[in-house]
Amino acid sequence: MVIIEKYREIIERILELLNTMEEGLEFIQIGLSELKYEEAQIVLKDVIDAVHSIDSSIQPMQSGLPQNNISTLSSLLKKSLDKALERFDQNNELNINSLLENETYPAFKSWREEIEKVLRPYILS
Repeated sequence: MVIIEKYREIIERILELLNTMEEGLEFIQIGLSELKYEEAQIVLKDVIDAVHSIDSSIQPMQSGLPQNNISTLSSLLKKSLDKALERFDQNNELNINSLLENETYPAFKSWREEIEKVLRPYILS
């Protein structure tokens, strides 16, 4: 617990960033429905950067955390986000929305719930 205490501020930032990422994913879906592909793609890249940022922030504290599936869920989410980015690059907008709804968003939710379950107790104590 002492080890994690020095990461308290980082944990708080991670939990805040999760909300921002969710808003970003919602923005992407709205952007697609409004045919704002460039804006949606920019936000998708920001979400991908945020996943990598959270991953690298959790890495140093991983050994002090209880057993969890963050890295496994993170890999699944990254793969799904990369697929979405590929579809943007191929101008395959029709398939992006279904990928986001059926794969990316559920992967994000699972990843987020795992992070919150593991990290939230450290800022509540």
